[in-house]
Amino acid sequence: MRTIALIVGLSFSASACLAAGPVPRMTGEELVERFNKSAAAPWTERNNEFLSGYLAGVADASVGKDWCDTTRVKTIEIDSDVLEQLRGLRPENRRTNAAPLVVSALKKKFPCPPTRNAR
Repeated sequence: MRTIALIVGLSFSASACLAAGPVPRMTGEELVERFNKSAAAPWTERNNEFLSGYLAGVADASVGKDWCDTTRVKTIEIDSDVLEQLRGLRPENRRTNAAPLVVSALKKKFPCPPTRNAR
């Protein structure tokens, strides 16, 4: 009897976790807050490297698919544009996964040209 109760309890807990959705590794709010803190305290070099790496990873994974690099804009300027767009979002929108927010900002600022073969 205890085994059945345990299985029922575990399956309920698992379904409740799945219904809530995956927990993002970093929200847009956390990304903005960390960049704000690193600007206020430049001694946090490790934090700066982490944040730059996070943005680079998201950008590299989506370049050519969701946004296009013109090669005329420096990486630090691209990061600055992305952060400015994230800061402009409402707080409740920034509480979601940061990666799709970053991709959306990149797509908005650096859209890919339409293909000639598109119909």
